[in-house]
Amino acid sequence: MLTYEEFYRQAKAGVALREATVPLELVKEQARHAPSPKDGLAVLHSRPGFVAIMGEIKRQTPTAGFLNPIEDPVELAREYIEGGAVAVSVVTDHPNYLGTTEDFVQVRQALDVPLLRKEYVVTPYQIHESRAMGADMVLLMVALLEPIVLESLVERTHSLGMCALVECHSRLEARQAISAGARLIGINARNRETGAVDRSMCEQTIDVIPPDITVVAESGVHGPQEVFDYARVGADAILVGEALVRSPDPVNLLRKMTSAAQHPALRPDRASRYRHNTEGHE
Repeated sequence: MLTYEEFYRQAKAGVALREATVPLELVKEQARHAPSPKDGLAVLHSRPGFVAIMGEIKRQTPTAGFLNPIEDPVELAREYIEGGAVAVSVVTDHPNYLGTTEDFVQVRQALDVPLLRKEYVVTPYQIHESRAMGADMVLLMVALLEPIVLESLVERTHSLGMCALVECHSRLEARQAISAGARLIGINARNRETGAVDRSMCEQTIDVIPPDITVVAESGVHGPQEVFDYARVGADAILVGEALVRSPDPVNLLRKMTSAAQHPALRPDRASRYRHNTEGHE
């Protein structure tokens, strides 16, 4: 698997090629004429006691390898919504995930739900490009970006009416995401170096995140049990990709997951945990 430095260089090279064909000013003009973004943050944190699920479309990953050819991303996205997902993530990175911008455009034209554009975003060009494509949310990764760059890209994303999903892998990265102005933080349970999944990472990290910031648990969700576990420790939303892409019946699997996610008794008082943590342990 590539290092984050290699992912960064790869992403920069890809942007340079696209910008040589479609200049930034033209992309900005396209973004200005795109339909207004939908409020992804609102649907991912709609009400207490309800854990939202976002389904992800991707053909392969650097850790799991090839998953599914996904010849019709629109049909899969529709199955996600039928199963109870409130938003859809579309991976557009091609070298590592076999995604395309066309996948995103097709899903955007077909569905009226918030969409997350997911790739290795490293420049403002990609933010404007995402808005021009109709994105409502954009992934930014703490591990990939210098703090000043992360803060700038979060601000740029929010200034265009979208929401940045700022992904972290530790308590330290969560604090960096907060400092950068994140309103939506993803806690990824997958170890960056080994690819191993440790779902306890969410519980270890969530109590340093103020309760007014929406938390998305990422990675390691195979079925209702993992949804239950993430809900129990206070996640507001859960991103599910590999299990749904591999499933022969994603609608039924999602219905089971959404059922497990709708138990108010599972949700602890994260506000109380945060106060306790900041007052006595940090």
